[in-house]
Amino acid sequence: MPALDPSPKPAAAPARRENGHSGHRRFWRPAVLLFGVVISAVVAGIVHNMLANERLAQDEATRQSLSAGLQGHIDQKLGFVRFLRGLYDSSDQVSAAEFKRFAEIDPAVQEGQWWFTVAWAPRQSANPQIVPRDRAGKGGFSASDVFPITYLEPAHAAQPVIADAASDPADRAAMRRAAVLQQMTLSEPRLLAGHGGTEIKAYMPVFKNGAAASGNLQGFLIASIAVDGLFDDFLQNVFADPDFSLRVYDGKSLVFSRGPEDAARSTTPLTVGNQNWRLEMGRTGQAVAASFWPPLWFSSSGWR
Repeated sequence: MPALDPSPKPAAAPARRENGHSGHRRFWRPAVLLFGVVISAVVAGIVHNMLANERLAQDEATRQSLSAGLQGHIDQKLGFVRFLRGLYDSSDQVSAAEFKRFAEIDPAVQEGQWWFTVAWAPRQSANPQIVPRDRAGKGGFSASDVFPITYLEPAHAAQPVIADAASDPADRAAMRRAAVLQQMTLSEPRLLAGHGGTEIKAYMPVFKNGAAASGNLQGFLIASIAVDGLFDDFLQNVFADPDFSLRVYDGKSLVFSRGPEDAARSTTPLTVGNQNWRLEMGRTGQAVAASFWPPLWFSSSGWR
């Protein structure tokens, strides 16, 4: 009996080819991750540029608003001294009570602020009707004339008696210039004792019956203004951005500073009486730059 062939073994199933699909997945996963990071970076860059442009526009508006506000604040204080001159132009004699009442119209005087005072210094001269002028332009009053401070508001208890407001050569030169020009003249900024910072003085000449052409100088209204107090009085009520940098220069001399030093500042002219000052304002770059990295970090980290 013939031997039976053994039944054939079933053919082995073909091996699964997974290497191809697995390789594709290993390729696409980092590709998608990289693509997401790139998209996130692009979006973050666009947002950064939008924020930067918006900040630049805001800063420009802030600069314009601040410069106009500071200029108006300065003009208001100096204008008040001109207002007081009207009191003397219309009166032969002004009493201490009248001076005090009119001086207290200004809020800084009424509140007794340390940084602003107004004073009256009458001219005491052996020849009050004679006002010599030489070819050099000097004149306005005689070398022997004195100007004692008789009225002062607010009357600070620590304020010393001043027998002659023109005793300092620099003050006398500014007063003489004001008398010759027949208009308000400001002194150069000088160090302020007791409070630090600098101080300026505004000298307003007062002529008899307001007739400057007569040359009959009666005295000076003198406003003493601490620069720090002048600017802080305005800024503390309207501006409190810690990233904004502000500097004020009288020529090359720094007279006021506020905010960080490391800021790119733009320049705006500032008129202080008969002087031209320079106002520099700007913002630190960190405030805008910081807006770029958090979105980028957050977006990229989301793909991990």
